[in-house]
Amino acid sequence: MNKGRDVFQYIYSTLNQIVDRAAKKYPDRKWMFEVQRLYWQSVYEAHSKGLPLILHGPPFPPELIYAFGAVPICLDSLAPRLASLEIGVKGYVDIAQKYVPDHICTINKTGIGVALSGDMPKPDALIYAATPCDSARI
Repeated sequence: MNKGRDVFQYIYSTLNQIVDRAAKKYPDRKWMFEVQRLYWQSVYEAHSKGLPLILHGPPFPPELIYAFGAVPICLDSLAPRLASLEIGVKGYVDIAQKYVPDHICTINKTGIGVALSGDMPKPDALIYAATPCDSARI
């Protein structure tokens, strides 16, 4: 991956472009992208505002993190967001693949790869309560 890329800044700036395009082409749908842009802006700006950035898993309620004056980022939201952008997830999955077993979910490998690549600012904390990837089969 590109050493020194801030993946949160990349997502935020790309969503700015998407919001601008949606405003012109699909003004009635702009709100869908605006909500995402505002969230990723808060993630990107967390450290510059002196707010802690806390990574968490899906079953953990982000409201508790906001209540402590921190900015939550659900690790499982990172892979789908990156997969929808030009950067994709392949490079991050390849990095993680060197360290984790093949059967680990691609969503998890993306987060691991982003962290190992150095493209993600170091979080202030990690709160993770695991859930099985495909619980419908279980």
